Amino acid sequence: MAVREAASFYELSTITIHSWQQNLTPNPDDYMYEQAQRLGYSKSGIESVLNRLGIS
Repeated sequence: MAVREAASFYELSTITIHSWQQNLTPNPDDYMYEQAQRLGYSKSGIESVLNRLGIS
């Protein structure tokens, strides 16, 4: 799925999708709470987004 399609489908901005890609890709083995701290979101929020995107 392209970034624009994902942004439209999930009702997010393309900037948000790019930010998540950049912040999640370098450290794919981090725990969700570590990713949440780095992005400034809750662990459950990160888990929800990753599940919606089919990543985890």
